[in-house]
Amino acid sequence: MKTNLAYLLIILISKNLNACEVGQYDKAGTCTDCPVHEFSTTTDATECTKCPIGSEQATVKSMICTKCPVGKSNTAAGTVCANCAENETSDGAGGACTKCPAGKTSTAGGACTDCAIGETSVAGAACAACTGDLVSIAGGTCETNCPAGTEKDTDNAGQCKSCAIGFTSDGAGGACAACTGDLVSIAGGTCETNCPVGTVKDTDNAGQCKNCAENETSDGAGGACTKCPAGKTSVAGGACTDCPAGETSAEGAACAACDDGKASAVGGTCATDCLAGT
Repeated sequence: MKTNLAYLLIILISKNLNACEVGQYDKAGTCTDCPVHEFSTTTDATECTKCPIGSEQATVKSMICTKCPVGKSNTAAGTVCANCAENETSDGAGGACTKCPAGKTSTAGGACTDCAIGETSVAGAACAACTGDLVSIAGGTCETNCPAGTEKDTDNAGQCKSCAIGFTSDGAGGACAACTGDLVSIAGGTCETNCPVGTVKDTDNAGQCKNCAENETSDGAGGACTKCPAGKTSVAGGACTDCPAGETSAEGAACAACDDGKASAVGGTCATDCLAGT
């Protein structure tokens, strides 16, 4: 009985010592590496398994397969992932090649991207220029009219261009026209009642705004340019901001360093005494 147990133990130990590694299989008593695009996950494999459709493995002796990347796929197990055709792509999760949606395109093996401005496409086809009097935004379909604040670009078929400063359009096919009355516009925008902060209406150019001078600003609610308060400054056309620590300013003047022996907090006035805690 003891002899039989010892014999069985020797057999088990022998089998364990001679077990193949993961990524290999037993080929007529010889451990052999799994070839490319095949794998094994156990130490007692008698054959390797082909990578499933939608995956591949470029190295031998593998225990896993990887999903085909975006723009690549395969149609048979155990084969390399190949490029999808032009104007097709794949999801990068093992999916098959599918047509790019309308308004998009792809190179062979690539992801779908938007058609250029002035072009469009049907699903699975190359991008082409809009025909006739139609226009398109990047990746869009060809439309009859340009968006509000733009007009058709006569120098570039199928494209739109922004209205000039002081002009706007209705988005219904009309050309850009000057803002009327006391209204103003930023390039490509709608006509507004007030100019932005740091600017005021330009009395010499209807529908336009002009910058306030340095160290001045406006409230963006129709007010005139006013001087920045003491301890603040501005660039032309900007809002007033605090002078940095160690500097100050008079009303409407640029920031300047405090005199020797004096200091200031951010946006403060220069003083002889240091701040509390300093």
